[in-house]
Amino acid sequence: MNHHTLKFFEKNRIGLLGALLATALLFVACGGGGGGGGDVTGGSTSVDSNGNPIVPGGTTPPVNAGLLDPAIISRAGEGGNYPPMVAIDNAGNALTVWVVQKSSILSPTGESEELLARRYVAGSGWQAIESIAGPTTGQNLKSATISMDKVTGKAIVVWFLQGTENAPGTNVFASNLSSRAYDPASGWAAPLAIETNKPLLADANIAFAIDANGNAMAVWSRYESLQTTIYASRYTAAGGWSAPVRIENENTVGGGGGGVLVTFLPNGNALAVWNSSRSGGGTGGGVRSAIWGNQYTVGSGWGTNAPVMRHTDNLLLGGARGLATDQNGNALLTFQHQLLIPGQAGYELNLWSKRYSGGAWGSDSTAVPVGVPLSCINCPSVYGGSVQMNAQGAAVATWQLNNGNGDSLVWAARSRSDGTWEPQQLNVNLPGFRPSNEFAQAGIDDQGNVNVLWAYTNTGTNIYSARYTAGSGWAAPVLAEDYSSDAERPHIAMNARGNAMTVWMQFDNSLGTVIASRYTSSGR
Repeated sequence: MNHHTLKFFEKNRIGLLGALLATALLFVACGGGGGGGGDVTGGSTSVDSNGNPIVPGGTTPPVNAGLLDPAIISRAGEGGNYPPMVAIDNAGNALTVWVVQKSSILSPTGESEELLARRYVAGSGWQAIESIAGPTTGQNLKSATISMDKVTGKAIVVWFLQGTENAPGTNVFASNLSSRAYDPASGWAAPLAIETNKPLLADANIAFAIDANGNAMAVWSRYESLQTTIYASRYTAAGGWSAPVRIENENTVGGGGGGVLVTFLPNGNALAVWNSSRSGGGTGGGVRSAIWGNQYTVGSGWGTNAPVMRHTDNLLLGGARGLATDQNGNALLTFQHQLLIPGQAGYELNLWSKRYSGGAWGSDSTAVPVGVPLSCINCPSVYGGSVQMNAQGAAVATWQLNNGNGDSLVWAARSRSDGTWEPQQLNVNLPGFRPSNEFAQAGIDDQGNVNVLWAYTNTGTNIYSARYTAGSGWAAPVLAEDYSSDAERPHIAMNARGNAMTVWMQFDNSLGTVIASRYTSSGR
């Protein structure tokens, strides 16, 4: 049973069965941009005296959060067991996907999982829920991710289907990697297999991106010959997915890759990076980490993998955290940086960045710190660490820093288009609160305005929001929702005009686990 199901059992064991059996109850949003949208799936709509949809806990969130149209977009008891994902186009239309897991109470042969999707049309509201994969029994739908071309609204969803463990205790599963394409004009295309029945670790990583021409690139980690290897496949509308090709040849037996990231350059080429571990690296021995990468060039394919950021005897890299590009062909990589303090037992832990420009990564000496370093003896990690860039090259990075003493800090920073980080940063450390394991998410528009969201835990878990306005800086954090039930796993998609869709998992005593959403209107 997954983490979210267990959490809900702890909150309300008696109400779970009734929530899972309820299939007709649904709340829907008012249409964004002034239109009112009815629920085409046949659910009821409940609103308060102000005409706002009633959401979990019966409380309308504070208006100063800047978020509109609160709604539950899933059916009762079908709220998922993995984080929901969302994408948005420049017209303000959004597409969200989530995996629902039905309890074994209702499925005696095992837990059944299904990948669902729902589209938001600006000015009309939410369309019908659609099943795009499954249901499956005895297999896990994992790592569902979505990427969208913001001009056309065309999108592709990619996911793993994990089956039987290769050998008990190995944590390696026979898995399939599949996809479905979405076109606003014609709907969902038939599912396509990217690779079938290959050995993947339970925590296998997948990265995925789509370009302005509707081409896509998937990069993922595969387990073979006692090591983790990196594979890639390219999608075109005319030819579908290419045969998977291995894009690294480090032969790091006992170590290997993971934490893969991929992004497109405006000319159709693609960049991929991944984490790599080697035994005995440096004069100090032990396991040393580095970040490696490769580049795909249209017409010639993948090149030769090479280090993007190397380790040294006093530098332990914790892995790539975020990768993004602008319209000028620049890219920005963020990564964990753990530097040994000379003459001391501790480290300086921080998020750093490195820039790709002029068709190449700079030298290691060009890497710069993003935030303020944290000095500690047993530095656990930098958690999360996403980065987003707008077309002009301005960027926002988010990360969570854990100092090993139970204190976790949520950070966000904004960079200028020349790649320099602004000194004013968002640091959230509210007394009595701790960030949950729901990493901060951010979006940035064409004017450099930023929205950041994260989950904070005190007596319960709520989602908070903070905004950066170009020319004014960071505003104080506010509640994005304050319902009586826990909210987790927020994900945000933001377009160039500053309109955004946020989705998250909500745990409600009467409805079960559901997916909730909020639409942010910029007025542009």
